[in-house]
Amino acid sequence: AVDGCVERTFYRDSDGDERGDPTMSMSACEAPDGFVEDATDCNDDCNVCWTDNAEACDGEDNDCDGFSDEGLLVPVGEPVPVATTNGDDRALGAAPLSDGRILVAYTDADGMGQTIAFAPSTGVSSPINDGFDGDQFLMLPSVRGGDAALIYDGVPLTGRTISRGGVEGDDVMLRRSPDGFTPVQAIAATRLQADEVALVYGVVARAEFRVLDPNLTAGSAAVDPLDGIAFRDAPIFNILPVSEDVVHLIAIFDPLQPSSSIRFRVVRRGVPEGDWIPLVEKPNLASVASGIDPDGFLDLGFSSGPDMLSLQFEVQRFRPEEGAWASEGDAEAFGETGLRLLMQQVAYRGSDALFLVRDIAADMETSTLEAFRRDGQRLELGAGRGFTDVVPIDDGFLFRRAEGDETTVSFRALGCE
Repeated sequence: AVDGCVERTFYRDSDGDERGDPTMSMSACEAPDGFVEDATDCNDDCNVCWTDNAEACDGEDNDCDGFSDEGLLVPVGEPVPVATTNGDDRALGAAPLSDGRILVAYTDADGMGQTIAFAPSTGVSSPINDGFDGDQFLMLPSVRGGDAALIYDGVPLTGRTISRGGVEGDDVMLRRSPDGFTPVQAIAATRLQADEVALVYGVVARAEFRVLDPNLTAGSAAVDPLDGIAFRDAPIFNILPVSEDVVHLIAIFDPLQPSSSIRFRVVRRGVPEGDWIPLVEKPNLASVASGIDPDGFLDLGFSSGPDMLSLQFEVQRFRPEEGAWASEGDAEAFGETGLRLLMQQVAYRGSDALFLVRDIAADMETSTLEAFRRDGQRLELGAGRGFTDVVPIDDGFLFRRAEGDETTVSFRALGCE
């Protein structure tokens, strides 16, 4: 104290929200102009952003957790048609293009794949290249110097790179058919660091795993991650990148059986390690989707139940622990019990997890596409006859619906109510 003055620390408050920037401080007896004692402002250019503030749907990170609008976005407006095809589509995928548009791929009733570029801001779609011959495919962003990669099944399994200008380079043969006529099935793929690609595919009844270079032309030797178990008895649904060298494979063992389980296996530098480790054991597990959130926790969404007509969608969360996963608590059931067959994807909007589900009604003709948040809130994306796949993109969702002889791929935006 000098002349009765006790110096205190004050923090710069540029935006006038009475909360200061903890990195800009000074000591004084009284608060200088533009300074306050509070040091909880994470963004001194935003007067509605500070630690522990309530999140608002305004595009700002109001609570200083590194994300904006999490837990608040809902489907808005009417679906926007993206493409119309003949008959029942069999696959749907999407990846961002470097010009802000979305590359959308789908296959039609004739088994031909088509790709178009769609601009969510304007609703305009335009063809981007010639089709490809494959009933099923996987789509990955930012591979091999282009905007996206397609890996599509057939004789043989084939890879293709597509940019906003069309196909880049030649198609790459990834795996020959062993007998020359049985298609090699694309099961799961993900992009790793340095643009490498982790890929699981099915060859007759065998699963194979490889890590490919960014050009899809070389990589690790193919290995059988299921150790001889037929991949139909343990379909691999997800490949989760954990670090630069490690991925975890997620699979249902004995699906739709009384003693089914979800397990994971560590793969390091393309080589499986140890055994498959159980995560969830439930009767009649029918589907699973998984994701690793921004904090490194594993989210599992799955459906199971006493029989096929009484399936329940559930969510369980796991924390990382010494190269494995430890449960954060029991699984939590969401929604109603019914013929809930497809837990399709886990998507993230900031720190908010969205579990994308397709419900199939007892009449086997009507279905509902919906998203559940981790807190149990339900968002309906579409309902009625013919609703099938749903794919998340940055500004909303793509989904497809078959009506009569026509199938429509549509976009539904996420926004504020």
